[in-house]
Amino acid sequence: TVSKGIYRDSSGGGYEVRAVVGRVAYSARMPSDSTLDELKAKRAHLEAKGRTETPRADRGTLRAAVPTYLRLTAHLASVDDLEDHLNAWCKELGDVQRHRLTDRDVLAIRNQWLADGLSPKTINNRTGTLRNLYRRLDGKHAPTPCDAVDPLPVPKTPIRRVTAETILSVDANLQAGEARGTLRDAKTRARFRVFVSTGKRPCEIMRAQPGDVNLVARVWVPRDAKGGFCPGVYLNDDQ
Repeated sequence: TVSKGIYRDSSGGGYEVRAVVGRVAYSARMPSDSTLDELKAKRAHLEAKGRTETPRADRGTLRAAVPTYLRLTAHLASVDDLEDHLNAWCKELGDVQRHRLTDRDVLAIRNQWLADGLSPKTINNRTGTLRNLYRRLDGKHAPTPCDAVDPLPVPKTPIRRVTAETILSVDANLQAGEARGTLRDAKTRARFRVFVSTGKRPCEIMRAQPGDVNLVARVWVPRDAKGGFCPGVYLNDDQ
């Protein structure tokens, strides 16, 4: 080794000059009477050639922006969902320069996802995550390729009511499990009864603390998930 990226042949027949740019190797042979300045100039030439011919594939791309965005949103409970949404975009457009993405790209991918049977709600979440990435990295009012893309209409899910007979049958099975010893205590049945009588989500029931319930005033203040707020639930006799 004569200098960085410059090597003399063991036989003394000349030099090899090497440079690596963007994981691509460039090399050239130089005669044995070359001066060190000439060798360094040749290596500088190879580096310049590499930067011209093989720019970093990930620089400025959507794929390169995702890790930075995820570091900035790591405190959110939904960060895993955000990563999944962005991975879906990267699968389609990850190697495109981020500033080159347009609303036409977003619409084309969205139509493809619809044809693949993906739900409108999931597609809207993916689009919203992509928009948020631009705003988080470029500024609150930065333009994004999603600005001209209206959200897809999400059809309302019809209510599927459960009969009282089904509820009582499940409750009886839980009691039978307690009697057999397959359930250690009545906690599961208690949660089930709160669930079917109040209609509150399981995550709200699991978060409940004794101080949240005032049995004298017959009021329960659930601890809402995802930053929501509930002023309280008045409890009837069943509840």
